[in-house]
Amino acid sequence: MAVNKNFVVKNGLEVNTNLILADATNDRVGIGTTVPSYTLDVAGGIGATSMYIAGVTTALGNLQVGSAGTTLTAIGNSVGVGTDAPAYLLDVRSAVSTGQTALYVYGDMRVSGDINLDDIILDDVRATDLYITGLSTFVGLTSALDVRVGAALSVVGVSTFHSAVKIDGAIDANGALDVDGHTELDDVNVSGASTFAGAIDANGDLDVDGTTNLDVLDVDGATNFGADVTFAGASYNVVWDKSADSLEFADEASAMFGTNSDLEIVHTNSLASQDDSEGDSIVDGWTSFIKENGAGGLVFKSNGSGGQGAYQFFDTGWRPIVKLYSGSNARGVFYYGGSPRLETTGIGVSVQGSVGVRTDLNVAGVATFGSANVVAAGGTFQVGAGGTVLYVDTDGTLTIGSATTLASVSLNGGSIPSIGLVIALGG
Repeated sequence: MAVNKNFVVKNGLEVNTNLILADATNDRVGIGTTVPSYTLDVAGGIGATSMYIAGVTTALGNLQVGSAGTTLTAIGNSVGVGTDAPAYLLDVRSAVSTGQTALYVYGDMRVSGDINLDDIILDDVRATDLYITGLSTFVGLTSALDVRVGAALSVVGVSTFHSAVKIDGAIDANGALDVDGHTELDDVNVSGASTFAGAIDANGDLDVDGTTNLDVLDVDGATNFGADVTFAGASYNVVWDKSADSLEFADEASAMFGTNSDLEIVHTNSLASQDDSEGDSIVDGWTSFIKENGAGGLVFKSNGSGGQGAYQFFDTGWRPIVKLYSGSNARGVFYYGGSPRLETTGIGVSVQGSVGVRTDLNVAGVATFGSANVVAAGGTFQVGAGGTVLYVDTDGTLTIGSATTLASVSLNGGSIPSIGLVIALGG
């Protein structure tokens, strides 16, 4: 039966026991209870297609949203999103696969404690202090004021650090690592090629296993190179060969000494066409060349003893050419074919073998001949100024003395007075 009237109950209403109670005195309605404590007090579950709550809602027990609470669950002091058994104060879990978004924060997020993340992908991070203990990969542009990495750091893209970067573990840079400011590293292990556009200030060890290209290398302390080192020139290189323990200069690569490159040592072919002042060729091809490029000279000094010689020159068969001795028995010895021929002594020069004089032989002092074979060869043999003491002409005539010079001849210990003796030596 339809009744088109208002239905008014003024003094309260009760429908069955503990089913519905309308308390007109306290303006409360109870469902499932006869003593409602709230405006609407429901003792039991509520099923609703929608609910609008304008004020504060307090849930004294657990709160579950979704089937079996898998959408949102509040148990005790923990809240679970995507799980009905939260293990943390806020436990967010998603059934989506790796790489899909499980938690999205549109505005700012402030965390006063630690954040422990297995993987994190950030479009824009501005951090005052970022501490990373595990492996981190930065794919895009990263700008940070202070980053501390406790383990490995993997950077795929470009990262910019405006302040200090403290790394307790290793840096694995598969791409470019561009450092514009000051960088302090205890140990640097570079397995591939590295390019440093600015200055590198390494106060500790710098361990480079691969190739390193340096425009300028300024080292204040000791430097150890564990492998070969190549110094590339414009045309020729210099190589430190570790296996041979030698510094190797390529042909035509010069070793220069002095502010103005005054002293030069080079293995060169530049003298192949050079002649000396007499028109003789200096060398036939390649040769080792020591040259003073400045205004000074070359000085050789030895502090060695007078043993086998302070300076020695040998041919390819180790036959001596020149030996210069030092010490108390200082002297010089010149060799021919490995045999001594000319030696300086305390009173002059000692010659072993014959002496050939192509032009004039002038003796200012006393000359002693053990035996002498004088061949005029178109010239004369003269003793005294102009041959005034002894004169041998080209025809073999021997003249002792002259009209102005008295000569004395000693024969068998006796003296023969000057009588103007002329002896013809011809046949």
